[in-house]
Amino acid sequence: MVQVEADPNAIYLSDLQPVSSFAHGGLIRDRDYVGNPAEIAERFYPKCLTLCPEPSPEGTHGEVVYALPVDRGGLTLRSDIGISSSSLGNGSAAFLVQTGASATGPWETVYESPILRGGQEPLTLALPLGAATHLRLYTTDAGDGINSDHAVWGGVRLTP
Repeated sequence: MVQVEADPNAIYLSDLQPVSSFAHGGLIRDRDYVGNPAEIAERFYPKCLTLCPEPSPEGTHGEVVYALPVDRGGLTLRSDIGISSSSLGNGSAAFLVQTGASATGPWETVYESPILRGGQEPLTLALPLGAATHLRLYTTDAGDGINSDHAVWGGVRLTP
């Protein structure tokens, strides 16, 4: 088992107040869906967001929106993404990173993952955000319902 160390120079999204969020069980900071330290395939994340999809009139999804710091342009979003080990090998989700000029969009998708399933190794992201002023992290149920879709953004942070 590996504990992912915190970067002292980063801005962790779990430390910021979001503009808005929508998720099954609410936006969960620095824990997994069941309240344990977040783990993806034997990697533990003391800093993370858990964003489980929830049915809505707009489709089954989870989302959180942040206003990016205006005094720190040229940021890069870094994160491991995957399904929490608390799903016991079940669950599936797709992860999207979107940027926009306001908290309500319109949104430009800068990254969309393949469908990730419980038990798989996490994917590692490093995405330059350019001049964006708002960031939306978005998860889907991969089209098969929300059962065990414990979507974790491990170590999700902004770096120069």
